[in-house]
Amino acid sequence: MQNICRHSLFLIHAVMALTLYAGPALCQTPSDDLLKQRLTLKIDHVPFIPVLATLSVEHKIPVGLELGTVSYDEVRRSINVTNASLEQILNLISGHWPAYRWEVVEGFVNFVPVSARDPLIEKLLYTTVSRFSHKKGIDRFELRDSIIETPEVKSFLSANDVSVFRLGDPARISDTVGEVDLSVSAIDVKGIVNKVIRESERKFWVVGRRRQQTKTIFMSL
Repeated sequence: MQNICRHSLFLIHAVMALTLYAGPALCQTPSDDLLKQRLTLKIDHVPFIPVLATLSVEHKIPVGLELGTVSYDEVRRSINVTNASLEQILNLISGHWPAYRWEVVEGFVNFVPVSARDPLIEKLLYTTVSRFSHKKGIDRFELRDSIIETPEVKSFLSANDVSVFRLGDPARISDTVGEVDLSVSAIDVKGIVNKVIRESERKFWVVGRRRQQTKTIFMSL
């Protein structure tokens, strides 16, 4: 009986030790890993969107931007940091352009308006799509078109009397998404574009209303 008790106590202590040892690793999330990345960012007198594009293109940080009704097209700022964490850099960006806040979910960064959200864009991003699929080897324009051709998005655009701006053929530079299957079911539009930046070679999306054409939505991947 004593041997059994000793053996039970040994197992309990062993499990407790493993739990304590593994605790930090088990609690570590993709969001934590992403925010702790160290980056050097040197940009001078640049608008809001190019700053986010720099993070995604040069540093492969997956970034999504929901444009609100506040325009920062003319607001230029500089960021000069060396070996700073991504969290520090994101806080700097929000400090320079305070109409937007950042959040990290499942390994990607989303910037959303703090208060001046565009209700149309918000509704579009949270429109549920029953099934999204695409052909293999498509470019980013074809991927965007696959999203807006889903029945639910087409219905949304028609009901709200808006269209999605499509770049003309001269601008359709071959820019593939990569050999990845992004097909998914029962997900909203925001979930689709976040899946794109998390799992494909495309690391930046922007969705918003065109400033001079309120009946036209801009979707870039």
